[in-house]
Amino acid sequence: MHTETRHWGGFARWAGVGALFGLSGIAMPSVGLLVLVLTVAVVALLRAGRHLQMSPDVAGFLPGAGSLLLFVGLANLNSTPCHSSGSGFAGPGATGPISSCGGFHPLPWLLIGVVLTATGFALFLARRR
Repeated sequence: MHTETRHWGGFARWAGVGALFGLSGIAMPSVGLLVLVLTVAVVALLRAGRHLQMSPDVAGFLPGAGSLLLFVGLANLNSTPCHSSGSGFAGPGATGPISSCGGFHPLPWLLIGVVLTATGFALFLARRR
């Protein structure tokens, strides 16, 4: 196999591990622990088969986690986060428009996702030289 392809393949495998790890963190209140166990099993299997090298491919972990954060941020672009001052619920007999709120503010998710993704690619390309 060509060296260039092998390096990008290892980077992609680490990106998959990073995405699984990020998913386990986001889903921790529900199935996150199960996803974390799955992530550890995937890493163990890939390491046992020598398909997961540490350097410089491990930089793929960052874009894997970053892509998940980018997805959450993009999915919440049209969301209106609720204010901490109240729930926005109008009780019986209330007049005026009723507004609904929900979701996350997308900016922190997008910024952290971009930083992780860009840093991972930059580290990988710098360490390959």
